[in-house]
Amino acid sequence: MTAIASPTRRRPRSRRKARQAASFSRHLLLIGASIIVLVPIGYMILASFKSVADFFGNPYGLPTEWAVENYTRAWTEAHVSIT
Repeated sequence: MTAIASPTRRRPRSRRKARQAASFSRHLLLIGASIIVLVPIGYMILASFKSVADFFGNPYGLPTEWAVENYTRAWTEAHVSIT
C-alpha cells in the first residue's frame, strides 16, 4: 500500500504578501509607540541623577557627576520610611 498525500492548499501570493505587509506595519507601529513611551522614562531616570546646577546647565546631556544623594534626600524629605 502506498500512502497518497492530499495536495496542500496554498494561499495566493497576494494574500500572503498583504498579511506580511500588515504584520510589518503593525510591528513598526508598536516599535514607534514603545519609543515614544520609553524615551521620556529614560530621560527622567537620567535626569534624576543630575544635580540642580547640572540639570539647568545641560538638561539633555548625561550627568557630569552622578548624584545618588538625590534619592537619599527624596527618601528623607518625603518621609518614605515612615509611611
